[in-house]
Amino acid sequence: MVQLEKVNEEFQMSDVDRPEHTHESREEDRVVIDEGMRRWYKSCPCCMSAAYPKIKFALDEEKYS
Repeated sequence: MVQLEKVNEEFQMSDVDRPEHTHESREEDRVVIDEGMRRWYKSCPCCMSAAYPKIKFALDEEKYS
């Protein structure tokens, strides 16, 4: 029961008490596309979209730009 009370307290914090949330790019968010990914994209883009949607999106942009 104590844990639930703590969750409720954190949920009800004011914006002043809440840590700042940013959308800055992080190292793990950067898309790395090697030749193997490019070959996979050419052979089966539908499978890639399920496994690596960010890479699929980047390659789609590259293809259609």
